[in-house]
Amino acid sequence: MSEIRAKLKARTDGLVREEEFEAGGEKMLAIGLMTGGKNRLMAETANSEGVVNVAKFTPRVIALCIHDAGTRKPLWNVNDLNDLNEIDELDSEITDAMVAAASRVCGWGKDAVRAGKLASKTPNTSSDSSSQPALVAA
Repeated sequence: MSEIRAKLKARTDGLVREEEFEAGGEKMLAIGLMTGGKNRLMAETANSEGVVNVAKFTPRVIALCIHDAGTRKPLWNVNDLNDLNEIDELDSEITDAMVAAASRVCGWGKDAVRAGKLASKTPNTSSDSSSQPALVAA
């Protein structure tokens, strides 16, 4: 690997966004997706016009981003249809909390500005004009 690629990879490893949160009385860890994961998610859930199918998006973003807080292992396998169906059967109060945390760590929505930066580099912004995640169009 070239020196430049190695430096970029090292910088990227330090920029992964994480957030511990609670849903359904359980502690979980949301880990943000990097470019490849975001591209995969959009390829699997958006139509040719770029409109996201929420029914496909929600279980996939949860499976890709939500991990056990203690072990850091994914709770579900995004490649297992049974796991995706299991997520679909969860109460929306639980999945809403998971999607919200996943959205923040992936850099989507107005809360992502603070949640996605290191504390020492948090910009001072009071703008509420940040766009919402593209999760609502189906």
